[in-house]
Amino acid sequence: MFTKPAAEAPYALHGERIADLGYSVIPCRPGSKRPGDYKAGSWYGRFDWGQYCDRAPTEYELRTWTRWPDAGLCVALGFNDVIAVDVDTDDDAMRAALSAVLPHSTVTKRGEKGFTAFYRGSRKIEPRHFDINKSRVVDLLAYGTQTVIPPTVHPDTQRPYVWLTDDTLENTHPHDLPELPDDIADQIADALEPFGYFAPAHVTRVSDGLGGGIWRDLNTQALGKLDLWVPELDLPKLSRNRRGGYVAVPHWRPSHRGRPLHDRNPNLKISEQGIRDFHDGEKGYTPVDLVMCAMGCTFDFAADWLKAKIGFEEPGLLGLEPWFPKRPEPVAENDNVPAAPAQPTEVAAPRSKVNPFPPKSAGGLIEAIARWTLETGRRPVPEFAMMTAIAFAAGLYGRRFVGPTGVGLNVYLVGLGASALGKGHPLKALRTIANDCNMLHMVAAGVPTSDSAIERILRKLPSQVLPLDEFGLLMQSVNGRNSSSWSQTVRRALLEIYSLSTDMWMGKQFSDPKRPDPEPLHCPTLTLMSVTTPTTFYDGLSEANLSDGFLNRMTVIHATEMPDRQEAEPIMTAPPSLVAAVKRAEEDARPTGFGGAAYRDPNQRPKMAAVGWATDEAKRRWLEIEDWQIGQIEERNGHEGIVGRAAEQTQKFATLRALSRDGKAARVTLDDVEWGYAIVQRSIDCLDKGIAENMSGSEFEAVMKSILAALRKAKGGNLPRSVLLRQRGVSKADTRMVNGALDRLVETGEVVRSGGAVKLAA
Repeated sequence: MFTKPAAEAPYALHGERIADLGYSVIPCRPGSKRPGDYKAGSWYGRFDWGQYCDRAPTEYELRTWTRWPDAGLCVALGFNDVIAVDVDTDDDAMRAALSAVLPHSTVTKRGEKGFTAFYRGSRKIEPRHFDINKSRVVDLLAYGTQTVIPPTVHPDTQRPYVWLTDDTLENTHPHDLPELPDDIADQIADALEPFGYFAPAHVTRVSDGLGGGIWRDLNTQALGKLDLWVPELDLPKLSRNRRGGYVAVPHWRPSHRGRPLHDRNPNLKISEQGIRDFHDGEKGYTPVDLVMCAMGCTFDFAADWLKAKIGFEEPGLLGLEPWFPKRPEPVAENDNVPAAPAQPTEVAAPRSKVNPFPPKSAGGLIEAIARWTLETGRRPVPEFAMMTAIAFAAGLYGRRFVGPTGVGLNVYLVGLGASALGKGHPLKALRTIANDCNMLHMVAAGVPTSDSAIERILRKLPSQVLPLDEFGLLMQSVNGRNSSSWSQTVRRALLEIYSLSTDMWMGKQFSDPKRPDPEPLHCPTLTLMSVTTPTTFYDGLSEANLSDGFLNRMTVIHATEMPDRQEAEPIMTAPPSLVAAVKRAEEDARPTGFGGAAYRDPNQRPKMAAVGWATDEAKRRWLEIEDWQIGQIEERNGHEGIVGRAAEQTQKFATLRALSRDGKAARVTLDDVEWGYAIVQRSIDCLDKGIAENMSGSEFEAVMKSILAALRKAKGGNLPRSVLLRQRGVSKADTRMVNGALDRLVETGEVVRSGGAVKLAA
């Protein structure tokens, strides 16, 4: 219920005058300190308010906002170089110390306590907060933040903010505000140091999900303390459910059915097990993600806000060796008292929430190779860089080690990306590092055209990496209707070899009795590192591949983000430090004695070492993944062709990560399992979506999918029929089939006809 008519709201009374002076002033949601939007008679938080840090409101927006009841006033900072310093303490000594470094401001305001002073400053000044004894004392509010101004009503005191000076933002132009130096954050830190302020260690964000390091800790703790922060988000229709969690309306996205906010269902479920929007494809959020969406703020602001609400303390940072960071062992207080055992880590829910592709997420040699691959590419793609590092590690440790349950370490990696994404760079990086480390024998050359070619590669060296450009074209030649009998043997060989890395392969048998039977090939360990475009890849798959086990042997990663260009050396070479790290890892991995010679002899069974589990929690987590895999196969008919080897692949990646970090002393930890499973889940998601959108059981289904694909790419999901008929996959179909496909899509509610156009249904 509104307390004031629109004409008496703070924004209606003061907004236009403040905007005319050059400030980006936007509506504040009543009862909060955040920008808001008013639609269909309801207020809710605004997600995209950050745009006003770069621009002023338009005249149309100003006229609209002045008609909103109870609209308060926020100033988006950064526009016209306006910034602010919020001193949130009434301690006289502390305020005196701050006054010594902060220029006198002619424009200040007050809310509950302290004051906020307005200044000008360059974009070099970034937002930063200053806490002492877990209490906020100063906020440096710069580009990307906002602040509430008088006479908006403070949500806690229920009294208006007030100006403390005669000059206000209604009579002071931005260029008349005093200017702050670029190092003001450091000056504030120095001023607060005598009162107990310590600058936090700089931590780089390495994950968009739960991730590793501090962000994972923050999100995990936040899920266990929902009551401390969820109610503070002012989510519409927020209420407790029977399981101790919360439900609410995700106001930052529109209703799929066009409903106003007050008629929408609370489809956002928040619990200790995770956060999901069950009406948006079961989209998942981390706590930091949820704060960003609900408050419409940056990642850094959301993380800082969440830390303050739950009382989060950042863990200390450990010094890491350049290529082989080690996990510290428990240390006793004295030599006579044994170290306390590590507390068991709670096993997570079935789905992993780790982003496995930033180099730092892997650690060890894999991190080193992935980071170098990223730094040397003009288009740095984290997914492809990580695949390069994993493939190299598989070639290095394959046929020398096996996982905890005896799985071999060969993997089939397929990277999907657009033509301009720089798909050739990861293959070049793989060959370059092998060459510079005198290990080029480990990388196979050429494209195999038959099973005999694959056998020849492995008899030369039974543990190899096969780099393949345009893997989709090879698949088309293997699976195509007109493929030769020789090409079809490639598929059969790849199917067989994948499961024989700890067994033996008999190779090709000859019908001619005069030709001797081939010697058994012991433990052939072939890793594929391949790249192609999504269209070429799916064109090369057949319906049979969904059931013959070929797809579930692959780890398919689709890189969808086009990275920014970066400067790179014209001639690619591995740095001496990386070469030394690789050689050290290779020497450490060599079996001793006779076993060392057997490693390179295909006619001898090699001496391989098993990498065990580090903890019971790691083993239980992997068994949980195996149970999930079995359940998926039973519940989803035909899904075995995609998820049938999820647990096996998880163990392969987890073991490679452990070896990359600790060499012969490796043990597979819970973090290793989570990292490996995250890669596998990304692959399953990629294949699920790609098959649904790109593979068809009939020509009629193919036309329907082509229509949907064209509409998804079109602006607004809308195309004139004449344009639609010229799209790929539609243009060569006859008119009757196109009309039938459109009729079917209309009947299923996926598209609608509008005059002479076709568009996706809302």
